[in-house]
Parts: sequence; structure tokens; C-alpha cells
Amino acid sequence: MAFSFDSSASSPEEVTSKLHTTPQLIHTLIHQCPVLVICASSCCVSLVVRELFSKLGVCPTLFDIDTDCEDGVEVERVLANLAGSKQPIPLIFVGGKLVGGLDRLMADHISGRLLRQLSEANAF
Repeated sequence: MAFSFDSSASSPEEVTSKLHTTPQLIHTLIHQCPVLVICASSCCVSLVVRELFSKLGVCPTLFDIDTDCEDGVEVERVLANLAGSKQPIPLIFVGGKLVGGLDRLMADHISGRLLRQLSEANAF
């Protein structure tokens, strides 16, 4: 697996060695990483999300369903259970809480809420 972790998060080996199922892995990443982006390397919207965080000085943990797991459908099922419905990729979590997709992220950024969320999550 090739996760992209920020320096304050556990190493991928530390996280994955303790986990045996996709739901466990996703739950652990959500609660252990200040900012988690569930993305797809084949998705241009995921690039926009990464670019926004980069401009804000935030290094999110990226979990790419195309390369970081064997069963992207299972990941999408887990995410749908967490969110209450099927959600489009990318899906962003800040401080262990679901922000949503790009539309919600941009709305929070424009309103100033995103910076507060990032600060509360110690993402800087």
C-alpha cells in the first residue's frame, strides 16, 4: 500500500499492521489523521482538493481507492455506511469528522469555516 501521510500521522506500516479489514482501516485513518482525503488517482476533482490543501499549507493524508486498496467497492460501501448514503469521491474528513466532497469543502473554505476546522484539528 502506498499511503501519503503527513509527518504527524503514524506510518502506513504502523496503521496497516494492526488492521485486518477495510472498515477497520478506514475508521482508523479517519480518526488518526488530522485531514484525510479519500480520493482516486483517476479523478481530476481529487487533484483540485489536493491543490487547495497545498495552497492552505496543509498536507492531508491521501487514501487512493485506485492504488491503496484491493477492493475500491468495499471502501465505497464503508464510506456510504459512514455518511448515510453513497458519496462521490473525493471525500474529505477533517478532525475525524466528515466534511463532504469538493462542493462542501469549497463552501466551507469561502465562508472561513474550513480554516477553523483545520485549526481545531491541528492540521497546520
